[in-house]
Amino acid sequence: MNAPTGRPELVERLRSEIGRHGPLTFDRFMDMALYEPGLGYYAARGDSAMGQTDTWLDFQTSPQVHSIFGTLIARQLEILWIALNCPEPFVVVELGAGDGELASQIVRALADLHPDLCLVYHAVDRRPRSTWQAAPDAIPGSIQRWDDLEQISRTNLSAHCVLSNEFFDALPVHRVTWLDGKLWEVYVDWSNHGFVEHLAPPSNEKLIDWLAAAEASLTEGWTGEICLRLPGIIEHIARLINRGVVLTIDYGGEAEELHDLSRNGGTLIAYHRHHWNDDVLTRIGEQDLTSHVDFSALMRLGLCHGLTPAGFTTQRDFLLALDLPSVAQRMLAEELTAAKRWQSHFAINELLRQDGLGRLKVLAQQKGLPTFWLSGARRQ
Repeated sequence: MNAPTGRPELVERLRSEIGRHGPLTFDRFMDMALYEPGLGYYAARGDSAMGQTDTWLDFQTSPQVHSIFGTLIARQLEILWIALNCPEPFVVVELGAGDGELASQIVRALADLHPDLCLVYHAVDRRPRSTWQAAPDAIPGSIQRWDDLEQISRTNLSAHCVLSNEFFDALPVHRVTWLDGKLWEVYVDWSNHGFVEHLAPPSNEKLIDWLAAAEASLTEGWTGEICLRLPGIIEHIARLINRGVVLTIDYGGEAEELHDLSRNGGTLIAYHRHHWNDDVLTRIGEQDLTSHVDFSALMRLGLCHGLTPAGFTTQRDFLLALDLPSVAQRMLAEELTAAKRWQSHFAINELLRQDGLGRLKVLAQQKGLPTFWLSGARRQ
């Protein structure tokens, strides 16, 4: 059993909800642990009033490792802009924009590549706006901030690219397991000693339908995650694009890999102080929770809304195809000291490590642009 460690008020809210409604789906538990206003892991990040530390103390995403990442994303966007016959304005929407680090890098890099390009950049994130106020110099004034995807999709906005970096892996998921020839859901309950797992029939028949659509062949003891929020999110994304590309960078794999018996126990993990652990029912609100993204589902759902796969590869191959070596050489030459050059050199290599960030997957999906193909992806 797990001691009820974490933010006391958040733990009490979860206990109270279990007391009123019974065991929670893991989707609900994860949503509160990460996003409960003022208390969840992401909801309190950067909030000086809460006295919370920033997420980089627990993990670093690619744009936080080195700005070359945003510079190379800008190169891919430049390729897209040209393929679209250089529209003015060029409209980009970023999901899960965080503190605006990637947005800042992209805006500045595109301005260097094409000073006359009229870029309109929309950054979407459900985290507190105080995360943006913490570093105002990093957020160019041309970036427009939105609180959620549904809000922006209700507008008449037409985007040329919807991009995300480690957005989908932070979406709440249901946990399921295959035992005695049928599907069970893993709920979160409360005992005298803390939060515990509780098996019961699925809370939603869509969980069974999901596995049927994926044509998953499950074996006894298999445990995995299903994100029932994906269909609505993909629908909102597709609504934003009339002619353009969805660019997704995240941890994960295709369905066959995720459903493999070697992944018995699922892909759900917690991150705390740059270390991962399997104890997802402790440090409530104080550690990140993440699971691998089902890219097969992204492709399948995208096709339902006119989004056709346009390349799938690793971050390593993607960045190398965008000429990372020559860009890195130029950026290293601009460093003023030997120490800074070595620091940047090692940071850039981190983006390519096959046992680290380099193993992230990159997926492009296009609508109305059949000539577009993702940099670094093999053509089928």
